[in-house]
Amino acid sequence: MKRVLTLVAGAVIVSVPIAPAHAAEPAPIPERQVSSFRAVVLDPGEVNIVWWSGHDRIGTKVVGTHAAGARSVVSGATEGFFTPGERASIIRRRYVAAPDGGSIYDPLLVDGLASLWARHRDGKPVFTKARVGGAPSLRARVPIARNACSGDPSGVRIFDLQPRTLLPLRITTKLRGQRQEVTRYRYANLNRAQPRGAVRLGGGVGRPRIDNDGFRRTSPRAATARLGYTPSLPRDLPDGFRRKVSGWAPRGRMLGAEGTIPPRPKLFAAVYARGVERIDLTIRRAAPGDWIGSPLGRECRPLSEAKTTVRGFPATYAISHEIPPHLYWREGRLLYTLVGPFPKETLREIAESMAPVSGPAA
Repeated sequence: MKRVLTLVAGAVIVSVPIAPAHAAEPAPIPERQVSSFRAVVLDPGEVNIVWWSGHDRIGTKVVGTHAAGARSVVSGATEGFFTPGERASIIRRRYVAAPDGGSIYDPLLVDGLASLWARHRDGKPVFTKARVGGAPSLRARVPIARNACSGDPSGVRIFDLQPRTLLPLRITTKLRGQRQEVTRYRYANLNRAQPRGAVRLGGGVGRPRIDNDGFRRTSPRAATARLGYTPSLPRDLPDGFRRKVSGWAPRGRMLGAEGTIPPRPKLFAAVYARGVERIDLTIRRAAPGDWIGSPLGRECRPLSEAKTTVRGFPATYAISHEIPPHLYWREGRLLYTLVGPFPKETLREIAESMAPVSGPAA
């Protein structure tokens, strides 16, 4: 039985057994899994309230600034943006998984936290004990290199996480020649029911602007009849991950830096979650020249890339302090992406375990 490092409360490192039926998972693993919360997020110049009841039920509201009252809502297959005195924007049948849609960590877990977890889980501990306002924290410092393309200066981003849940308490960004920016998080209603109105769709003036991504939520087996191919799902996942949603769309979205990857047809997507963590899987039809670059790539946002293989096919693992860890590859006529807060070998093990939905699947 393989043994790996696991981070528990208080940043104590212990060796625990991991059953071989699951992908290897070094630290960190939250001691207390989070299924819902209310958070006050104090950004420079803006304050948001976030109600989080899973990756499919999220509400945010701006308070105390010129944009007070602006709301965003994720309610199942629908996403809405509502600003007082303006027309609302509604997305129906929204894409649920990256890189086409879905937010890897939703409005709360941003600024490279997924990449930080992946680096620590790669056996390179980055956390030290610290305190934030008298409360204990786990602290990590992430250097930011100068970006000649965008003109952004070098600096550092400092993460302070709550030790038991690994939710952020404070994120501090220091860039050379610029004012320090600090985002603070305050939590309530942890693992309790959130108010129904938090994810209420509605608001704005006049008729809303409506877009439709065309994503149909179905079981993987039901999607097969619409796709013209049989999607594969991972059989081995880190402990605690469960499939939350799956389905298909006639086409994916334009992807890559500056839209260099045109939309491809017959998109399948699935999302697996464990508390606030998630793993996103997508499959789509290929065309000559795919993939020419990372589907999660963005202009002037360099990625660290490493070559590997998945089931004998060339694959690329990419990560940066802004873009979440992901694995992408091509198998014949199909393109695959796997996105999640894990190092290369863990994502590769998950990908290696994938099997057609006609057989046993997670």
